[in-house]
Parts: sequence; structure tokens; C-alpha cells
Amino acid sequence: MIRVRIEGTEEEMIEFMEKMPDIPGFEKTHMREPKKGNNPKYDSSKNVLAYLSYKKIEVANK
Repeated sequence: MIRVRIEGTEEEMIEFMEKMPDIPGFEKTHMREPKKGNNPKYDSSKNVLAYLSYKKIEVANK
């Protein structure tokens, strides 16, 4: 399983996730909608976080 964290403004994130191509050999298993992180250190930041999870597609040998 591969987990990817992406960060950017909400507009950038939505555009990126809509245009992101499929990755050959992997299947997207989870995508969390962009939202602000919980760390109070970054309260003034306009960036949001999103997480994507991928799993390798197993090919059955004949």
C-alpha cells in the first residue's frame, strides 16, 4: 500500500485531484477530501491537506 500526502491551497488541491491521471499497475483505494490540518502552529496557513492511498494490482499468472 502506498499513501500520498499532498498540500496546497484548496483550489489547487481540487484541480489537481480532478486532473490527476491513473497510475498504471495501481488502484486508488482511498481519497480524503482536502481539509486544514490540526496543528495550531499552522493556523494562519491557507494550505489544506489531502491523502490518497493506492494498492498494487495483483496479476494472476496463467
